[in-house]
Amino acid sequence: MEQTFERFWQETAQYSTAWTNAFLQPLPEHVQQLLGAASQDPRIARRLGNGFSDPTDFQHWFMSPDAAQAYLASLAP
Repeated sequence: MEQTFERFWQETAQYSTAWTNAFLQPLPEHVQQLLGAASQDPRIARRLGNGFSDPTDFQHWFMSPDAAQAYLASLAP
């Protein structure tokens, strides 16, 4: 059981837990920027929505200020 849970935690659960916990405290500036940008750009809104079914993606663009800044910069014209 412990091995099964450890694999589940490493592959999936840690990401959905981090995502949930991120919204249980005051939102950092980079999260506020991403949410504002998502209200204006359907590509960001779509990726945000898709994160509910694949929370592992949030670590790549949402969970840190540097990743958020790089993601937003990658979408600039």
